[in-house]
Amino acid sequence: MLTQIILSSCLSLVQPQESLRAAVDFGSGAVKILVAPAEMGEPLLATYRPLNLKEDLAINGGEISERTAEVALSILREFKEQATLAAKGRGIQYSGIATAVFREARNGRELLDRFTRELGIPFKILPQEEEGKLGFLTAKALQPDVAIDQLIAWDSGNGSFQMTAEAQVYMGPFGHGTVRLMLDDANNPISKEEAEALTVLIQEKIPDIPEWLSEKLRSEETVVATFGDGESIFALASEALQQDVIALADVQRLVEDLIDKDDEFFDQQGLHRKTVTSAIHLAAVMEYMGIGTIHYKRSIGTTPGMLLYPPLW
Repeated sequence: MLTQIILSSCLSLVQPQESLRAAVDFGSGAVKILVAPAEMGEPLLATYRPLNLKEDLAINGGEISERTAEVALSILREFKEQATLAAKGRGIQYSGIATAVFREARNGRELLDRFTRELGIPFKILPQEEEGKLGFLTAKALQPDVAIDQLIAWDSGNGSFQMTAEAQVYMGPFGHGTVRLMLDDANNPISKEEAEALTVLIQEKIPDIPEWLSEKLRSEETVVATFGDGESIFALASEALQQDVIALADVQRLVEDLIDKDDEFFDQQGLHRKTVTSAIHLAAVMEYMGIGTIHYKRSIGTTPGMLLYPPLW
């Protein structure tokens, strides 16, 4: 099924279309939008705004707070205004997805219905398996030279992660927001002892690795494709290391370099203050899963895959 979607999406690229699509990816750590022609031409708008819903959910008894909901509405209104300006009179079709935190929040569906009423953006809460399929479409769009049967997409957000092959999805129960909540104090500095303890906690929560995934990861032909922007663990590691092909040893060295460093150090180096916990998170999963190298491409969440996913349009 996923192969058919990819092939049909590729065929649609050669057919001229006039409409614009606005893909809104409302994740657990940021709100993202990509506006582009339906045939996935040059984007007219690609941007995001951080909004840490996972932490908000944790401190508000399993609900998204009214204050955060108002911030979300403001962000979405701003995105629509920017999209209208970028479209220069052309029509725009909107489609939104919501992921892990909206699956968990008691008022998740209620808030999305409110966003739809007030802004006219329809939102779908994606099951995690479908989120993995979107991640694969995004990875394929960003890595067009990699054969479909050699690609693993690793999509890691603020509330969950997925590793997806052509027809199978491995679903992880945590993201970086969850990881930071595992610490008694996630503020810098993070000590070596805290880093080691966090690594153990992360690896204890990783579900059993199925044979299909183990076999894929053992193959030298497999490319583990990652993507994201902003506070994505992949984006922060890539920025700190100044490289897009990242080996496990690189991430482990980054952790060693950043432990015991305070906020002033990160600010002086021009690094995000969450870089050390991101590096610990990334290294822990790579080590446990046996992933030697990842290939990173900057992306506004899964919005490139959304544009090519027929069920959303």
